[in-house]
Amino acid sequence: MKRALKTIKFLFVFSAWTVITLTVFRLVLSFFWNFDILNAKSWHIVGRFWENGGKINSWQDYLFFFLLFSFFPIWIWGIYRGMKADFLQLALKPVLFFMNRGLDEAPKNVTIKNIDVTVKKQSKEEVLEKIIGDKMKALEKDEPETKTYDDMRKSLAQKK
Repeated sequence: MKRALKTIKFLFVFSAWTVITLTVFRLVLSFFWNFDILNAKSWHIVGRFWENGGKINSWQDYLFFFLLFSFFPIWIWGIYRGMKADFLQLALKPVLFFMNRGLDEAPKNVTIKNIDVTVKKQSKEEVLEKIIGDKMKALEKDEPETKTYDDMRKSLAQKK
């Protein structure tokens, strides 16, 4: 089953990438040089050019032959990359994008009506003075600080 799926994937990638690559190269070459990559007459013209001792003179000629020689490596590279691609993940990307759009962000403002809660914010100095004052009172009483499970439970209950 796995081999059959790989074969189907290869045939799909092979055919799709071949069509895409041929179309792009054909459009570029026909637009700039009137050369049709699928026409035998165009290839005969290039063959006669080489047989008659043709020379590459300009950058346009270099670009033309570079495109001709780069077709096969680009075609092979595209098939290789297509075989490595996970098509299920590619197909689900738009769906996941629209499903998760805005849901992973926390809301900026939340308004709760009919709740009258006023909380006085304390500054750092006030908090420090309170902690130091509590410690000083404990030292004045000369009571050793003992931490027991009951004390922790009481302090946790007060925090709630």
